[in-house]
Amino acid sequence: MKNNITFYSFVIFLLFILFPIKISSSSKINNKIHGTLIMAAICNDGIIVGSDSRAVFFDNNGSVAAYYDESPKLFQYNDIVLAMSGQFSFNNTSFFGLFEDFKKETIREVDIGNFYNELLKFAENKLSGDDFYILQTNTIFICGYNKSIPVIYWYDKHCIDSIISGYRINLKNGNNLSFVNQFLKYADINKAISFIKVYIEDLASSEKDQNDINKIGGPTSIVWIQQKKTDWIYDFRTNKFKNSRELINAIRRKEVDLWYRSLNDSLMLMVGLKALTK
Repeated sequence: MKNNITFYSFVIFLLFILFPIKISSSSKINNKIHGTLIMAAICNDGIIVGSDSRAVFFDNNGSVAAYYDESPKLFQYNDIVLAMSGQFSFNNTSFFGLFEDFKKETIREVDIGNFYNELLKFAENKLSGDDFYILQTNTIFICGYNKSIPVIYWYDKHCIDSIISGYRINLKNGNNLSFVNQFLKYADINKAISFIKVYIEDLASSEKDQNDINKIGGPTSIVWIQQKKTDWIYDFRTNKFKNSRELINAIRRKEVDLWYRSLNDSLMLMVGLKALTK
């Protein structure tokens, strides 16, 4: 299997992407991540990866039913961190559940160079054919050290094989990128972490739906990867569910805070979730 890989000696990734997560093909409710904002940079003292945490429920007509926060978009395997945008929920598992099983069941030696291929081999045996294809269309960043060199690998179906030194940005308002590039490359780690946190939250706050609700946002998770050491500076990935039913049950127990556009949306979502758990 040929995989597309891009390596960056210094890189900023900012992604604002729509991607669906279906709870049930027969239900009136779909669970989607409405947007993802990820920033990853190789700095003077290691690699910093940050992400927003907002997810959203849609109805089958594509209308927003509710938002919720603290959804995991960063995942750790030893001293390797994976950041992902794309579909996070499949017919019998979530990506979080799949990743946890991968960590427990993988006995072969996995390093940053073969991590993506090993994850795909594992997923191919766990997911249906359609779900496995969808996983391969996700955009995935693998961040860590290749021996003593900090690297960020970028995998997706549309990435052209290349090695680029510099930065890449995929956002509507990508101004002052040269300043950001130079600042993060030479700033001390505390300033770089603060900058990334503010940058993500500022960009997230500017993306609102027609009801003036932020489409992306929530608490920002940030991880600092050093050689042989990984520290979670901010970890707000509290809504970790191994499958859609766990998420639905948590919502019904009111363990997940939801934001609605209207009272009608609230009622429709609760009716849909109740039907799914019968």
